[in-house]
Amino acid sequence: VHPLQVKLGAIRMPDDMPFEVAAFGEPVGCVVRGQRLAGMRAGKKVLMLGSGIAGVIHLQVAKAWGASLLVATDISDYRKQMAKEFGADRVFDGRDDVAAEFRKLNDGWGADIVILNAMSPKVIQQAMDAVEKGGTILVFGLGGPDETMNIPLGKFLAGEISVIPSYSGAPEDAKIGWNLIKSGQVRVKDMITHRLPLENAVEGFRLTATADKSLKAMLYPHGIPD
Repeated sequence: VHPLQVKLGAIRMPDDMPFEVAAFGEPVGCVVRGQRLAGMRAGKKVLMLGSGIAGVIHLQVAKAWGASLLVATDISDYRKQMAKEFGADRVFDGRDDVAAEFRKLNDGWGADIVILNAMSPKVIQQAMDAVEKGGTILVFGLGGPDETMNIPLGKFLAGEISVIPSYSGAPEDAKIGWNLIKSGQVRVKDMITHRLPLENAVEGFRLTATADKSLKAMLYPHGIPD
């Protein structure tokens, strides 16, 4: 590792912070950066497409920063329930007409910010249909290297819609994330659904991939703490 990478990219974790809490500095920091880029602030009406681990972190950060309406979607019953528990005002099934349901809930208006935590042609279309004129679509979920994103140019231009990608957080974002964790606004331990020894890593990945009553599986190289 180059010394400059350590100097600029490494953060000293607080002495009183458990390792499983510190491990969330990176994903929460990524969410912090994404929402900063998207212009999250008090009063924003937000639609969250996808309620896996990134989605429920987004819900908590948006709530901490004063979003006045938080609507989440998913196709998994378990993750829809998790979205409710982590701050969503309403949760819709991702297979429904999400844009129409959001506008019905919001007096005919679309979302100020739509956050894509999953990528598919249908989800992208849902985002375009749901975002309000002058609104922002935050592209947060990863797609494959050869996947493309089709956007209807007429609505994109006439609606002055911003499409912002966000991939990773900076050290300062992680520090903001840790402060949200320390204040209890991001509930780390409640998001950990499975604690597994390192030798069971394959099972951890399976749990995460299937979304079967799993939100965050943590791996412990030196044994699971008491």
